Amino acid sequence: MIKKDKKRKNSPLIAQKLKENLGNTKIIIFEFNHQTFEKKEDVKIDDLLRYSFSDSFLYWIDISNAHHEEINLISKKFNFHNLITEDISFSTHRPKYSEVNESHLIISKMLFNIL
Repeated sequence: MIKKDKKRKNSPLIAQKLKENLGNTKIIIFEFNHQTFEKKEDVKIDDLLRYSFSDSFLYWIDISNAHHEEINLISKKFNFHNLITEDISFSTHRPKYSEVNESHLIISKMLFNIL
């Protein structure tokens, strides 16, 4: 006899944690070239979406605790392929590197804070 899987419901504790983290997206922009380096902390999602990126710099954008709606906004801003958006949305994703349309996506686990 095969048992049917019952749909798992989020426990009240998980739902509460999700509500607590809503709006707690942390964004840091590292802007650099061969002459200069600048770290911009506490960047809000709206500021990232309006940020003026220059061709004379490389950028590392560190995003943590982003929610689905925010991930979709960021994906539209940077024209991410839908598979990249899916990878970003999956918070327990294994470390991964992808290059798509001259952009590099690195998914990793934070080991320690060095800066």
